[in-house]
Amino acid sequence: MNSVPDIGDLFSRLVWQPPLLNELEPSYSRRCIYPQLRRLVARYYPHFVVRSDGHLRPQPVIVSGGSYYPDLAINFGHERRVAVEVKFYTDAANRGGLMSGLGQASTYQAFGYTEAFLVLISKFEGQGLTLDEVCNYNSRTANGVRVLQLS
Repeated sequence: MNSVPDIGDLFSRLVWQPPLLNELEPSYSRRCIYPQLRRLVARYYPHFVVRSDGHLRPQPVIVSGGSYYPDLAINFGHERRVAVEVKFYTDAANRGGLMSGLGQASTYQAFGYTEAFLVLISKFEGQGLTLDEVCNYNSRTANGVRVLQLS
């Protein structure tokens, strides 16, 4: 019963809303993803807890003396199971932000979380990178990190 929740299945059940004008990823995660994900996890994985900044802050990973917090996390008791990093993107000029998202997710997985999940959300229709472009840009960084693209 304490296996890692199927994040792909849980995320496929969420009702996606576009970000608000000037909204940042952490506030979007708290407003749109956290409430729905918390209800789904409570229903299908009752022994797990969803964490978000402002709601049981996720446990950090500590690397080179710095503390890094995922946007969302799913824990089994105090065990860090799933880290979720949320990134907005618009076009190829935003590629650095996407690569930092992959790097952050990889770091969470390498330093304490069983799995890492990167959610890419297009802020402008028709202008986003494709998932293939993101993963082909630096496939070594994407290795082991599950990516979900929403456009």
